[in-house]
This record gives sequence, C-alpha cells and structure tokens, in this order.
Amino acid sequence: MQVVKSLEQSNLALLQGITHEMKTPLMSTKLLLNELQLDDANRTVIGQVNQQMTNLEKLIREILFVTQRKYLASNNMKSAVSRVLDRVITNYDVLLDDKQLTVERTIETEFYMKLDEKMLEKILSNLVSNAIHYTVERTAIKIYVLADRIIIANQFEDKGKINWNRIGEPFMAFGSERGTGLGIYIIKTILINTPYVFTIDHQANNYFTAEISLKSAPCDGK
Repeated sequence: MQVVKSLEQSNLALLQGITHEMKTPLMSTKLLLNELQLDDANRTVIGQVNQQMTNLEKLIREILFVTQRKYLASNNMKSAVSRVLDRVITNYDVLLDDKQLTVERTIETEFYMKLDEKMLEKILSNLVSNAIHYTVERTAIKIYVLADRIIIANQFEDKGKINWNRIGEPFMAFGSERGTGLGIYIIKTILINTPYVFTIDHQANNYFTAEISLKSAPCDGK
C-alpha cells in the first residue's frame, strides 16, 4: 500500500511538473504570435492559432486545478450562491455579448452551500462557461436559485452530437465549440465529499439543464 501511495504521489508530482513546464513555451509563443499579427496577411490564421493557444492555456490551468487535491477537504463555511453567481456572470460579459446572449436569473431565496467560496466560484464558472459555449446564439441562459438548489438551463442545437453517457469524463467535449472537457469532471470531483449532488438532463424542448442540489432534496421539475 505504501508503495502504491508513493507511486501515486510521484505521478502527481510529474504531472504538475509537466504542466508547469508547458507554461513557459506557451507564453513565448503567444508573444511571438502577437508580433506577427501586425502583418495583415497573417492576421486571420494567427488569430486562429492564438485561440488554440488560449484553449491550451485553459486546459493546463484545469489540469493543475485537478491535481491540487487540497480543495477536497471538508469545509464548514457557508457561501451564498447568488452573490458568487453575480461575480461569475460579470466575468463573462464579453463572451455573452459576443454571442448576443442574455442571462435570466430567478432568485426565489438564497441557497447557502457549505463550500469554500473559491470552490463555489469555480463550480459556477464552469457551469456558466458551458452554458455560453454550448448554447444557441441570441437566446437566453436561464438560472434558478432556490433554497436547496441551483439550476442552469440553456438551448442546445447539436444534441445529436452528444453522448450523454460520457458527459463528465475527463477531456470529453462535444459540438463545434469544444472546451477542455474538464469542466463537468471538476464539478463532480469537488462535490464528491459534500452533501450536494450534481445532475444533468436534456429535455424535449431542446433545453440542456445542469443542477446542483442537496442530496435529500426532491426534484421539482423546474
């Protein structure tokens, strides 16, 4: 058992080392691309490459987050979901404007979660990011906050491309605007040792819903 634990720690240290080492060449490459982008002839292609580099940077941050297991410790502090949600949505104003999306919030009562506020912010950020990337342009993302749950619903036009049984697997992404494939996996990992359950569902009216609720709370079919 001690040998297995030692090997796990070594593999974890190696993964963290690799991802840290990847940051330097990424930063250098992005600086070079920004210089080349001054040439109009290269601007379109370089813009696409820059976007892929940004995606890779995000993937590295997500991998590092997963390897930092300290966030799995139990926490007795309570965080207000609606307050953290306001902050998260503000961070996505540019992306929301880019896809001409609106956010419709229904706060029936405050939902206090026994989670560190940074962990809650990570969860909500991943949920909002998924909703933005996978929703139909010029529609509304609907968010409901109740005393025992939060529900985020958005329209999704490429439902046929989703393997619903594989959502939440590491690096599994769907649709034309692919993310890192770690967002839902991280949410599930954070919530493992908590009194909350994370569920996803797809409905006949082309709505995709993500919900976090108390494990004892009955589903009210919002």
